Amino acid sequence: TFHIDSTNNRVGIGTTTPAQTLDVIGKIYASGNFKFNDANTSILIGTNTGNTLQWVTALGDSAANQNTKNSLTAIGYQAGYQNTGDSVAASGLQSAYLNNGSYVAASGPQSAYNNTGSYVTASGYNSAFWNIGDSLTVSGYQAGYLNTGNRSSGFGYEALNNNTGADVVAIGYRAGKNNV
Repeated sequence: TFHIDSTNNRVGIGTTTPAQTLDVIGKIYASGNFKFNDANTSILIGTNTGNTLQWVTALGDSAANQNTKNSLTAIGYQAGYQNTGDSVAASGLQSAYLNNGSYVAASGPQSAYNNTGSYVTASGYNSAFWNIGDSLTVSGYQAGYLNTGNRSSGFGYEALNNNTGADVVAIGYRAGKNNV
């Protein structure tokens, strides 16, 4: 089915009611590259991405769904879901999910989940989970989990978990856990 909606200047392939300038229902085969001339382009691949903002790349079901900020890269199921932070990169299942912090890089399942801290780099399952501290770099299972301290780095299983101290470097199994 090929349909031209001259009233709204839209073309439909596989649909008689195109919702966009070009609306395709079905598979697309392209042997070349995609080129975007608009610097404000967003790329959304998956179901329920639900995003209309600028500079957003969403790959995965519900990735970037209900995101309210520009400059988000979300890869994985519900990555960047309900994100309200600026300049966020999220890779992994529910990474940066409910994130409110800006300048966040989250890699791993539920990393930076419900994070409100800014300038956060989190790598690992539940890393920076419920974090509210700023300038945090953590890597490892639950590293930086429930962290409230600022300007800290933790590497290892539960490093800086429940940390409230500032300017802390913790390396190793539970290093800096419950630190004040």
